[in-house]
Amino acid sequence: MNTRPIQQQENDASECVVLIHGLGRTERSMSSISKHLSRHGFTTYSISYPSRKHNAHQLYEGYIAPALGDILSKHTKLHFVTHSLGGILLRLLLENSSIPQLGRTVMLCPPNQGSELARKLSQFSVFRYLAGPVLTDLGTHNKNKPLLNVGAFPSSLGVIAGNCSLNPLSSSLISNTDDGAVSIAETLCPGMDEHIVMPVSHTFMLHNQKVINQIHSYLYTGSFQSVRG
Repeated sequence: MNTRPIQQQENDASECVVLIHGLGRTERSMSSISKHLSRHGFTTYSISYPSRKHNAHQLYEGYIAPALGDILSKHTKLHFVTHSLGGILLRLLLENSSIPQLGRTVMLCPPNQGSELARKLSQFSVFRYLAGPVLTDLGTHNKNKPLLNVGAFPSSLGVIAGNCSLNPLSSSLISNTDDGAVSIAETLCPGMDEHIVMPVSHTFMLHNQKVINQIHSYLYTGSFQSVRG
């Protein structure tokens, strides 16, 4: 498997931020975050991978890990911002290899506890066809245990969950408060340092300036700003 070119915005900085998009998206989905961080001094890299073509292990081994190889040689510290599936692929990578330069990570609506929605949709061939093999990987055993067995996060981690859904049909398949794809409870990750909930949906949180400001805050200070209301 070959990686697609990595989209890069470059600054004169020893630290960088690697952005990993979610299921059915491309590196362009992370553009608002990338542009903001670039304006504030970080070199950013957006990794693209064919999320619908392979299972989770094939995606991190064949695309995420190779893409990081060149980046590791250029910077003294790597921070990460991930969306949804991207967070799971990063966790799988860190479960099987180490990044000595690992800094802070912000995960946006990651299905860390497995996805009830994925479990239910994967029962239908049409959804398995549309989403690909990774849909089954993101599911759960007995509704509350993730199929993918991944350990605690090894470095500073902040998680942002959303509580607004623009998809009432998918939300009807999720037992608890959700963002249209992932419930708040499903975003919790062993080893995380901070967790906040914001009034945003699964997709549009990527371009929400308040979310981007929280990402900025965590990467620079190791802490989210207080959330009101």
